[in-house]
Amino acid sequence: MHINFRVTKDLRERLDKRPSSDWSPSEVSEVLSECSVFVTAALLKDFLRSLPDCLLMCQHYRSWVGLAREHEQQQQQQQQQQQQQQNKAVVDPVKR
Repeated sequence: MHINFRVTKDLRERLDKRPSSDWSPSEVSEVLSECSVFVTAALLKDFLRSLPDCLLMCQHYRSWVGLAREHEQQQQQQQQQQQQQQNKAVVDPVKR
């Protein structure tokens, strides 16, 4: 646990040395890929805790839940379409 704290601190300092506008997505991805998922998660948690306001406002709860449900339905539809295509690919040669 102590090691992760030190690595997280080092990573935060490394990222803070340059303004966020100077980082390309590929550079950030490269830096984060050098760290364990636990260090990356700790850094994300620190960032979220440092935000001055809540990320998900209570008055928008129903909107957030609705969006999550829509996303889940879209994923289910995509999975069904993929399964149908896979089934068709298997059955069509047998029919001939």
